[in-house]
Amino acid sequence: MMKKNDQITDDIRSGFSVRWKIFGYFSIFCVVMLLILWLFQVVLLDDFYKSIKIHSVKVAGDTIAAELEDEDKTKDSVNDLINKESQKNDVCILVVSADGTIYSQSAERSGYCIIHNLKYADLLSLVNATIANGHSMMYKFNYDSRKDMLVGQNIEGFAGFTDDGLNFGEPYGESIIYVEMAGDGADRSAILINCSVTPVGSTVQTLRWQLVIIMFIMFVFAMFLAYLISKAISNPVIKLSNSAKELATGNYEINFTSKGYKEIRELGECLNYAARELGKTERFQREIIANVSHDLRTPLTMITGYAEVMRDLPGENTPENIQVIIDEANRLTTLVNDALDLSKLQSGNQTPNMEKYFFTKSVEDILQRFSKLKAEEGFDIVFEYDEDVWICGDEVKISQAIYNLIINAITHAGDDKQVIVRQKVINRKSAKKTKDWNESMFVRLEVIDHGEGIEKDKLKDIWQRYYKVDKTHKRAQMGTGLGLSIVKNVLEMHNARYGVESKVGHGSTFWFEILLSSDWNKETKRSLPN
Repeated sequence: MMKKNDQITDDIRSGFSVRWKIFGYFSIFCVVMLLILWLFQVVLLDDFYKSIKIHSVKVAGDTIAAELEDEDKTKDSVNDLINKESQKNDVCILVVSADGTIYSQSAERSGYCIIHNLKYADLLSLVNATIANGHSMMYKFNYDSRKDMLVGQNIEGFAGFTDDGLNFGEPYGESIIYVEMAGDGADRSAILINCSVTPVGSTVQTLRWQLVIIMFIMFVFAMFLAYLISKAISNPVIKLSNSAKELATGNYEINFTSKGYKEIRELGECLNYAARELGKTERFQREIIANVSHDLRTPLTMITGYAEVMRDLPGENTPENIQVIIDEANRLTTLVNDALDLSKLQSGNQTPNMEKYFFTKSVEDILQRFSKLKAEEGFDIVFEYDEDVWICGDEVKISQAIYNLIINAITHAGDDKQVIVRQKVINRKSAKKTKDWNESMFVRLEVIDHGEGIEKDKLKDIWQRYYKVDKTHKRAQMGTGLGLSIVKNVLEMHNARYGVESKVGHGSTFWFEILLSSDWNKETKRSLPN
């Protein structure tokens, strides 16, 4: 077991602390975000630029087409719109009629504009190809670095350009021509828009350098922020962990810090409650050991003392001295048996032997066992009942519970030395229904004494083993100090209701209620054989 505990401790120590785990998680998150930023800003920059540029070109084409189809349009309004869209989107725009005649055009945005340099035949070919295709077409071009000439590649399969005189110098990258038809019949026009869809090299280089700088700053800031957050989150946990280690050493006065976020405060409060309960349990266990030691020491001392007297002094070997030894030995046996019974009941391994039996007659038989105490000590034990009843239960265990309740009453009886055992039948609706038990009729047994009573705040603790209301351990006239714990476990085994009513200076009433047998009022004790 020691080796196993050491191994567990080593495993715990070999792991990362919560602070560094949180820091690691935040660091991974920051690195992933920076990689995503790099992916979108560098790797996918061309593709994003192209898609955005193409979308803006199509929107511009639709806007101009709507203006051309407007009946109130003028040539000036068309020119103004074309120039506006050209400047906004950095594109070249040309509007031609179906026969290739130029209706309106924007200023050339750069020396690489294709549509401003097209021959009439090529321009007419573009218009006719778009008309044949339907509403619109898009063409993509690349500049051949070997010829320094424009080489057309139609996305839709069109390649009808001639490249005579189209020399644009250095390679420029990828360009598109978007053609959209507007109007119909004689008013039919073609809108040609040309722009580059390759980001400018200097712009890309600038963006990449900016991204490197931004990523470095973000990385440093993210690591610093991750450290602060991990520290803020982990510090309360670390404090709780250190306090828990103190608790494990037996320091039940430790106070768990309940500051921080909600879950930490709740955990701290729970641990504070657990520490208080463990402290109570520790004190209670010490009291149990002291009480058990006292109960064992007294009879052992008396047995040893009387045995030595009988051995050393002539004439002391009398029946009275022998009876004392026998009584104390029986007391030891009772203490051990009660401890074993309670241990078995609390383990849950025992199940009651449920059968119908004569409850009233069983109580009378128990009271007969106290006849000697009544004669010698002057106790007045009264049994009050109106009718005989039968119940279903384990007669041996219920009798043990009743016996212990009577012993408890005798131990704490008042100056009148009177104990009243009262049996009565009550009608109470029960949630439990079976074919063998009446669903609402109960027998209630009360054991009443007129002793010192119990304070209200201590009533809940009296069912614990060896619990003493006055915290002073005095030897009872009978019993072992385990009686009420045995009563509690026996009654709970039978699903019985139980409790105590007490007032300081006026005594106590211990009671329990058990369902009656279905034919409790049809059989009497007089029908039983003697």
